[in-house]
Amino acid sequence: MLIENNKNKKARLLKKILYDLFIIVISVSVLYFALVVYAGILVPPGPAGSTMMPLEDIYNALAGTYNSSAAEAKEDGNVMEILKCITNKINGGSCD
Repeated sequence: MLIENNKNKKARLLKKILYDLFIIVISVSVLYFALVVYAGILVPPGPAGSTMMPLEDIYNALAGTYNSSAAEAKEDGNVMEILKCITNKINGGSCD
């Protein structure tokens, strides 16, 4: 009977250790995930660069109200200029 009682104590102790270890691993994983995923400040530090489009232009392009007729076809320009360059090349033209 004493041997069985010892085995039960050892089994309970092992279960508790494994449970505590599981909780620690999950906690550390959640903390690590929270630190890695943190996006930081999403407000732009200044005006858009030469190859960037302001958010208003991106919204207008998605909404279908953007006038892209002024954009030139460039291989190293902004998104609209690169898309015009790709379209020109597909149609047998070239880019500047």
